[in-house]
Amino acid sequence: MKTIFEHFKILKREDWDYYNFGDNLKNPFKQETNSEDQFRDFIDDYFKSSGKRDGLFNKLSKEYFQLIDERAFHTVSVFYLGILVSKYTYLNEKLNKGEFNKPGYPKFPFIWFLTVLFHDFGMYKERDSNSVKNFENINDIYANFHLEYKLLENEFQLDIPKTLYGCVEKYFKYRLFENRIDHGILGGLYMYGKLVETRISKKREIEIGTYCGNRLNWDESLDEQYALASSVLCCHNIWLTYEGENKYESYKKHELMTLDKANFKPIKSIDYPLFFLFGLVDTMDPVKAFIKNYSLNEIITQVKLKICKRSIRIENSGLDEEHFDNYVNHISGNLIGWLELKLIRVELNTILIKF
Repeated sequence: MKTIFEHFKILKREDWDYYNFGDNLKNPFKQETNSEDQFRDFIDDYFKSSGKRDGLFNKLSKEYFQLIDERAFHTVSVFYLGILVSKYTYLNEKLNKGEFNKPGYPKFPFIWFLTVLFHDFGMYKERDSNSVKNFENINDIYANFHLEYKLLENEFQLDIPKTLYGCVEKYFKYRLFENRIDHGILGGLYMYGKLVETRISKKREIEIGTYCGNRLNWDESLDEQYALASSVLCCHNIWLTYEGENKYESYKKHELMTLDKANFKPIKSIDYPLFFLFGLVDTMDPVKAFIKNYSLNEIITQVKLKICKRSIRIENSGLDEEHFDNYVNHISGNLIGWLELKLIRVELNTILIKF
């Protein structure tokens, strides 16, 4: 079995660098030091390469969308974990279907970088309970950020679980009732609106001859891919409940009983491969789980992975056993019943996730 670090180190540039413009975009896990600034720069540079940075991160949005401490480590870890799992499991057949964007780029890496690299920027405001007063429902997201293009009003047939996507508006109101802004819904609705707005602006520049960018694609066919990535963001933090749990009655009050574990059908990888992949790696990410107790280097050199066609084996080779036990309980509690998979405790320091 290889350590996380060994896995990340041997990935080829073409595996993770969608644009591959030969600029200074570097795998931060290969750097001699692992400062959080390097990981923040990686995310920033990726959006810059895509031509989408200035549209997403303007003066107004920077008051809302920032990465909280240590979240850049997690974000980039999930980015690379997803590439590994999509490459070596049967999900590759579902995600890399030979579909290409102009001028010949495969679709999945494009959708993946959008899905992952922006997914936790909304946590900055989720942690700020004072921001709740600015919102009553999702329409206030559209109004506060002047969003003309609304994700929930598009007519695309998206491969996203309807049991989650259909709850977005009610779940956002439930979180407001609990004195929190849901960072997934906030980020997803915002990202879609700004991506479409940016694309239209860039395409107009091309038409009138003022575009000075490189060989980026701004075709309207991208809007459906923006919608898919954004819908995953909206749904990734919508969690289930069960009778007896503290939030169960509040779910009832907000008409969210489709999220009752007793009735919920776990999401299948064969039906919703993108959401399944993201939900899996975002939840199981060892960096997110252990970063409060260990350095990044300790985590990525002491946790090992073996990725097979239908399973992922995770082995602790040096971290505290109690910390690993807490990790197993956490990911088991969140994944079982939400995604269709099995989690097996093979040994004290080893688990197997089968799907």
